[in-house]
Amino acid sequence: MMTSDRTCGRGRAQNIVILAGWLGCKRKSLRRYETMYRDMGWDVIIHIASPVLVVKAASGIDDTDGATPKAQKPPRSMRHLALQTLQEVQDSQCNIFIFHVFSNGGAFLWEAVCDIIQQKNSNVGEKDYSILRNTLAGVVFDSSPAYYEDDNRD
Repeated sequence: MMTSDRTCGRGRAQNIVILAGWLGCKRKSLRRYETMYRDMGWDVIIHIASPVLVVKAASGIDDTDGATPKAQKPPRSMRHLALQTLQEVQDSQCNIFIFHVFSNGGAFLWEAVCDIIQQKNSNVGEKDYSILRNTLAGVVFDSSPAYYEDDNRD
């Protein structure tokens, strides 16, 4: 199950934070973060990738076919979820946006977003979201994974 929720005020959003939940996260677990950002005047978009999407991302499996996915359909890959997220940001016409990512689920979504806005591995038929680099103000990593390579192995 992929969860997406947007709690925004009326009209054009000024600032948006995308909360990207961890593997197995429930929406209620993100409420305190949502409340914190809303109290600071930010609009909030919440995305929680399904366990299947997180496992596929961790395994390097990409089911994208090049087409931009429809927002109402469950995404088939982390890239599709990233495309849906970026479309929501673009539709909001916000001044700035940030990501607050949690653990693997959030970090894999962030990685897919970075590939798209930096136009890495772009597929035919995908929209160009590189313009959003100008409104991306930052990212908060919360308990996120790291790549570790032991250089001292024999």
